[in-house]
Amino acid sequence: FLTLGDAAVWNRTYFASHSVAIEAGTLTWEAFVRDLDARFRDPDIAAAARDTLMRYKMNNLDARTFFVKIDELRILGGLTNPEHHDRILVETIEKNMPADLVLAVGNAYEAEKKAVLAQLRLLKGLGVNFDDDKMALQVAQVDVPISYEAFRDFAIQQDLHVRRARGLTPLKAESHRPQNRSLFTPLFPDLWAIRSQL
Repeated sequence: FLTLGDAAVWNRTYFASHSVAIEAGTLTWEAFVRDLDARFRDPDIAAAARDTLMRYKMNNLDARTFFVKIDELRILGGLTNPEHHDRILVETIEKNMPADLVLAVGNAYEAEKKAVLAQLRLLKGLGVNFDDDKMALQVAQVDVPISYEAFRDFAIQQDLHVRRARGLTPLKAESHRPQNRSLFTPLFPDLWAIRSQL
């Protein structure tokens, strides 16, 4: 690996110029792979993956299969930064999925948000001592546009229900799914700890 031709020269130069960071343990594997890709990866692969992702239709695929391919294309295309890419990913996927599934995802996400906000208000009303800043932060974390990850998880959850409503047979793997969990649970560990004690 990296022992012949241009790769060998790049390898020696790279490790010589990054020796201090390597010895200090501050050079991460991700940074090395990013630098390696920047030097040797065909830039057309990323562009082709982004182009394919923008045109990839769900058609009759189940959501789990669809998102496996979307995730593959998203990673190949370099669309992995939630802050910069989530909105465009969600908008693109919404255009490429059946309208009834998109509607089910939106409704489920809004219902989950309303439930979490209602639970926060209930706990506050019951006298649970929330710091006002912490409460405002938790409300702000709920009141955001849906992320790509949440959209994918809700689509996989809702796909079974939408397929049944369309009269399609659920897939074998889909019919043995575990109970739905709240997608907001990781955002509110304190809230869920309090709720479980009531």
